[in-house]
Amino acid sequence: MRDKKVRLVLAVCVLLALVSGIWTYLSLKPASRDSIVITVDGEVIYEGSGTESEPKRVTVKTADGENVILIDSIGVRVESADCPDKSCVRMGYLKSANLPIVCLPHRLVISFGGASGELDAVSQ
Repeated sequence: MRDKKVRLVLAVCVLLALVSGIWTYLSLKPASRDSIVITVDGEVIYEGSGTESEPKRVTVKTADGENVILIDSIGVRVESADCPDKSCVRMGYLKSANLPIVCLPHRLVISFGGASGELDAVSQ
């Protein structure tokens, strides 16, 4: 009898975990890649299409350094930067509205347009 109760409790836990995982997966909205916004110190310096048929480079120069941003048919990414750690370059293409590309030394943020007002899974 006890064996059946343990199996039942285990089955219910697995079912709840499965339902929770499916609900979380379905609640995540895919990022709209229609437009991108590039800001420096919170000020918008570029707003445009998230993809371009012909590659387009946007050079952002600040007092602290320079970033070259590539916008192409795949999306947008930091192609080169003269900051010490180059973590913005290693982030690759922008994939999520909730995870922007950030270059802290240059105070640069690249995000999908309209993403700033949306709630993420943590804040909901």
